[in-house]
Amino acid sequence: MTGASLIASGRVPSVMQIKRGFSPLELEEAEAKESTMTTPLTKLNNETEENNTNLTALMTDTRRAIALTTANFQALDLTPAQTIIEAVLAKPEVLSDRDLTFTFDIDFPREASDPRELSEIPEIRLWFLRLNAQYPWLPLYLDWESGELSRYTAMLVPHQFSPIDGIRYNPEALEIFVMSKVFTLDDWLREKGIDGRSSDGGVSRTRLKFMTQMLGYELDDALFNLL
Repeated sequence: MTGASLIASGRVPSVMQIKRGFSPLELEEAEAKESTMTTPLTKLNNETEENNTNLTALMTDTRRAIALTTANFQALDLTPAQTIIEAVLAKPEVLSDRDLTFTFDIDFPREASDPRELSEIPEIRLWFLRLNAQYPWLPLYLDWESGELSRYTAMLVPHQFSPIDGIRYNPEALEIFVMSKVFTLDDWLREKGIDGRSSDGGVSRTRLKFMTQMLGYELDDALFNLL
């Protein structure tokens, strides 16, 4: 059996839609109602306490939202992502939570005449390339249902975008991306003992298979027998 026949049992869709309306980062909520006699110092203390409470809630929930601004992209600054991700890595048991997801709230203002999608902006794509190099396992924990995996893939894989049809990945580039992730994540899952895996590798790769299915690939079990 050739390597190509092991990659997928079905054809790769030529068109994949990117869903819009990504969840915003809720680090700051509306200020509590203050009486007319509240002093500025009291307001500041209340806001600080409220923000700390919101951040704590964000970090204890299974959903991790990463807020990114134009300044982050222009400086290739991974700090917003590192802060959230490293907090998760500090508690390895959290990685075994099947409900753990990461989302990106991207604030990158553009001129009204600018027709580009976020994945077509060089500064943003370069930022995600750097993020992917540092955390290659991240796609496994993106919020797939909200379209984060499709958008993340678009940041890394050459594609064309149509306002009508959506995004069209380059088929060969997508295949290379998917298989690269399969090899990387298979080793990473085994190392971390995640998703029911044991050190001998003789267990299910269900989570990894689901991820590749989202990109149009059905992995053959024979492929894993070669790893």
